[in-house]
Amino acid sequence: MSAYEQSQEQLNQWFKSFGLDGKGLSSSAKNIATLNEQLTKAALSAAEKSAEVSGNWNREVLDQMASGNDAGLSPPERAEAATRISSEIVKSSSRNMQAYAEIARELQKETMALLIDASRGEAKEASGSDQSSEAEAKTDD
Repeated sequence: MSAYEQSQEQLNQWFKSFGLDGKGLSSSAKNIATLNEQLTKAALSAAEKSAEVSGNWNREVLDQMASGNDAGLSPPERAEAATRISSEIVKSSSRNMQAYAEIARELQKETMALLIDASRGEAKEASGSDQSSEAEAKTDD
């Protein structure tokens, strides 16, 4: 028996000594661990997407800067190149900020779905344990 299982058994014995059922707590702990795992997966996925957007954005900016770095350009051509680069960076910034917003929106949507599913599961378990407790109370009478 693992240390975790031993601690669970001890906790269940402690609850029984007070006339309580520790199965609900164990079940709840497992549900919380599952929810945490799902939320972590969602957050890591969003972080990965965000890092991809950031990397692409950096690459775009560096490519744009390199395109305007020609020693043979005259001052007016250099000013025109700087204006073009600035305009492209602004467009790129807008596009990438939209990508970040979409990632955040998807993560928020996924998080809410996970939380709603978890709360529904907990509510079903709670109503099931209430019904079983009521049945036990009736048989004790």
